[in-house]
Amino acid sequence: MFRKTLILALGLVFILTSSLVAVEKLTPSKVSSEQPIMPPLTTAGCILTHTNGIVSSYFSGFSTGDAIVSYFDPATCPAIPTYPFEIKTITIPLYNGGTATYPVQVDVVVYDLANPPDPCGGPGTELCRETFLCDDTFDYSSTPGMGTLTFSNPCCVNGPVYIGIEYSDPGPPPFPSILFDNQAPDTCINWFNYQGNWYDWHTIWTPPTPGYPIFWVNGNTPPNNCPDQPFPNHKMHFPQYPDVIGWDVNTTSPEPLKLADDWECTQTGPVTDIHFWGSWKDADGNPWTDDIDPGGVNAFIFEIYSNDPGPPSKPDQLLWYMIEWVPGTPTEPPTLEHWYDPLLVMNWPNDHVPYWQYDFVNIPDPFIQEAGNIYWLAITPILDDPGNFHWGWKTSRDHFMDDAVWWTGEMWEPLIEPPRVNHFEVTFNEFGEPIDEGSTNYYGIGWYFYPEYYWWNMWFYDNPYNPENTKEIFISFDVMPSGTGEPYIEFALNYSTDIWSMEGVPDRPPLPWDGNEDVFIGREVLPVGPEGHFEFPFTLPYNPEWVSIDFIAANVIIYNGVIQHECVQTSMDLAFVITGEEQADIPTLNEWGMIILALLLLAAGTIAVVRRRRTVASKV
Repeated sequence: MFRKTLILALGLVFILTSSLVAVEKLTPSKVSSEQPIMPPLTTAGCILTHTNGIVSSYFSGFSTGDAIVSYFDPATCPAIPTYPFEIKTITIPLYNGGTATYPVQVDVVVYDLANPPDPCGGPGTELCRETFLCDDTFDYSSTPGMGTLTFSNPCCVNGPVYIGIEYSDPGPPPFPSILFDNQAPDTCINWFNYQGNWYDWHTIWTPPTPGYPIFWVNGNTPPNNCPDQPFPNHKMHFPQYPDVIGWDVNTTSPEPLKLADDWECTQTGPVTDIHFWGSWKDADGNPWTDDIDPGGVNAFIFEIYSNDPGPPSKPDQLLWYMIEWVPGTPTEPPTLEHWYDPLLVMNWPNDHVPYWQYDFVNIPDPFIQEAGNIYWLAITPILDDPGNFHWGWKTSRDHFMDDAVWWTGEMWEPLIEPPRVNHFEVTFNEFGEPIDEGSTNYYGIGWYFYPEYYWWNMWFYDNPYNPENTKEIFISFDVMPSGTGEPYIEFALNYSTDIWSMEGVPDRPPLPWDGNEDVFIGREVLPVGPEGHFEFPFTLPYNPEWVSIDFIAANVIIYNGVIQHECVQTSMDLAFVITGEEQADIPTLNEWGMIILALLLLAAGTIAVVRRRRTVASKV
């Protein structure tokens, strides 16, 4: 009875507090009659839009700084390759609503994704911005009823982005409004920056939610004015990019360890460049301070092997090697990095932050690979101070064929990913709201509220969905009362279901606005109390892509929280890219014979002609 009463009370508190801290929902205005707008004529190579062009509503409350953007993925363009994509123009109609006046100053803005590749994380870093002045010809009730804003400098992007309009006019309002069509928008596509905060489309408007913003984005791919995409000339199955929440595998413990991973050659020719990523193990006990290359690499040993198909497959014969120093370029990821030692079979979660990209380019005397063959790349560093500093090769989420391997001194052993470990620390106040105190490597904004059952949830990436492998989970945490109110806590383990992995939005967990909690989320309620230490081992018959912790709580502190999740026998792959140039058309032996014969005949003919000319001349 107490639980039901508390849940109802918490629900009332949530409603009351939400009304205090959340922005008041906005109401769009309907146009007098829905009218279609013809899309603009363009010579651009690609048009990005969500709208059907039917004007349905507008908003009369825009102020300086307000912005509306939509998610676009240039990969929907027919051209190959997609990236880089050059954004050239955006075409918009506006509406004065009977009270606003022209001209109005707006900025065209482009943002990357806060949590790529997931659009539900909202806009991230600003990529491009340019200011324009729109006159009354932009008003859809006039002629031509729209206007095109053209970037004066190339706006080049290498992935999905948010594109839209920000009101930069100093005012005062009202300003002419962006128009909305009559469709029902998908979640996470449209975002509204209102009074300095980003809101998903479905959380800021009173129902019925307005449709898609009416604008058309024009661009080119391949671009006219953009630099090339990263590794456009890769000559392998696909680039294996670094997993920023993955592992760095020790190659220096205590003697150099040889790691190797396989690739398939896609074009015969020389391996002119090798790109790879690695990190340094924390050296001073503070993972945030190792922001330089601390130990120094004297050189790297690069080796290429033929393939032993196994099973399992592994390196066979050494075909090529080179010892060379390669400089590194540091990258600061948004999360802590993990460390794994295959020799000691030990791992250190949240060990360090920066990682380095190494580019071994213009390789002298390069290895010549042949299309269709499988090869193995091994990389081993030679360190200045191997006793105090350790370098690891970074893992990749991009899995190809069998596991990466390491050399034990006697044989090649597969690299198996160790358990992923996440930490959580949180205080729940008297209103039942979470105040995060240092959780690590969580998805998105961290805590999400699921109103159907009143759970507060934090998701962690697990591994790709795999129905064949079992998942072993271990959770432990401590609880203590906090504040003056009565402490209360319920706890559940969550995981994304197989249905979500097959039918849900890729690359993110099921979020509150997705609905269908009972279909998309598996939830196991586990017994806890308002004070004490709690541990829970748990096994799932498959590997879900996402796992989470759930709480309904008030007046408690949850600390020393650890969730360890291990997919049994999860493959490990290493981060690298093989690039090169197409092999020149070298003549065969038969062709060489024909060429030599032709040269001999040509030479003989030339000699005969010269002799004949000389004979004739001597006669004269």
